[in-house]
Amino acid sequence: VSSRGDSGDSSSSIADEDRADPSMSTYDVNTHQVEKSISYVGREASATLIELDLGRTFPALDFFRVGGPFHETLRIILETYVSYRPDIGYVQGMSFIASVLLLYVGELDAFICFANILNRPVLMTFFRMEMSG
Repeated sequence: VSSRGDSGDSSSSIADEDRADPSMSTYDVNTHQVEKSISYVGREASATLIELDLGRTFPALDFFRVGGPFHETLRIILETYVSYRPDIGYVQGMSFIASVLLLYVGELDAFICFANILNRPVLMTFFRMEMSG
């Protein structure tokens, strides 16, 4: 069982830098869409990639293995991000970023931090695999 709230410690201030967008309501709306299985372009492909990456995410740590305390929480965060940013979808390796955040903050703060990190122009370009020139 995971908590959507803050972790309650000082490390939750990581998410406080830019809470305007995404927010708790953004997370709740997109999580609800994932739970309802609202389809959109690329969701199926992203779900397949997420499933593959979950097994590859720090396999030596029991936290992220099937049945581990963060396995489903990590899946929810990644699927919610895909719902929040379907233009990006899921790209291999995103699970490592989200999983490290989950080790330090609660589910909601991890999602907000994750989305804010990926929303930075440099990383967004990387995950969209855009090439200029």
